[in-house]
Amino acid sequence: MKTIKEIADEIGVTKQAIFYRIGKPPLLQALKPLVSRENGVLMVSNEAEKLIKQAFDVHSTAQKPSKFEKVTELLYGTTDALIAQLEQKDKQIADLASTVKALSKSIITLSKPKPQKRKTQVKQGKMSAPIERLINQKPKTCSLPKQHRKARKPR
Repeated sequence: MKTIKEIADEIGVTKQAIFYRIGKPPLLQALKPLVSRENGVLMVSNEAEKLIKQAFDVHSTAQKPSKFEKVTELLYGTTDALIAQLEQKDKQIADLASTVKALSKSIITLSKPKPQKRKTQVKQGKMSAPIERLINQKPKTCSLPKQHRKARKPR
């Protein structure tokens, strides 16, 4: 037989936690015949000790997650979301880079001067008609309107 204090030390909880747990109905009825008082100290039989330890094992596995676990889960969730966003941004950057590449190619293509066909080509020693006209033209004289001409003084 053990005391509540000894069981509490073995489990790693306080005496008050054990008294609280054994004071509740499912465990209370099961422990009444297995617990006795000796010299004012509550003594627990081996069977009662097993029931108490089982009650704490069940509750310890079903405990709420600690603050550390909650923070860790939050960080993992945030990290996963950020990784997904980065992957999406990488895809957008790749798409934009290919668009920029295609646009720069088209700009280069459009900015190159296209070779123009000359209408005045010399064929077999003969000149085309437009060139012949230019060559055969008499130089034009340019004259100023009367108002701009200087009056000449007779000599």
